[in-house]
Amino acid sequence: MPVTTLDVRPTGVEREPRSGAGNRTALIVDDDAGVRDLLRFILEGEGLVVETAENGYQGLARALYRRPSLVLLDLNIAYLSGEIVARELRATYGESLPIILVSGNGDVEEVADRIGADAYLAKPFSWNGVLGAVRRALAPVGAR
Repeated sequence: MPVTTLDVRPTGVEREPRSGAGNRTALIVDDDAGVRDLLRFILEGEGLVVETAENGYQGLARALYRRPSLVLLDLNIAYLSGEIVARELRATYGESLPIILVSGNGDVEEVADRIGADAYLAKPFSWNGVLGAVRRALAPVGAR
């Protein structure tokens, strides 16, 4: 049964449309609190409103409840793997939701290609690497 069949919204609340350019949001899904905090710091410095989740189920629920402008997603997370979360997000939002995979595994590039991620970051990642990936992912489609 696909995960998207779960109703994770409170009763009577509809999904919100994608945020406007002046109110871009990022969702960070990573089980490492230090990585979440660092990515939050970098993204807030770019003017993004940041939400976080520590496992795949939380991340998917948050993204389905309120569509983010961008998702940074660790592949190795609890409850639902990053790959499953990414596939469900693609099934729901298509290619219009930028997804950046983050992983310490050597296969992150292969998984990124398989699920159609916009970019990937291998841990440990650099500050400039994060900024570059995020800026490219949020650029208008013709400018990518």
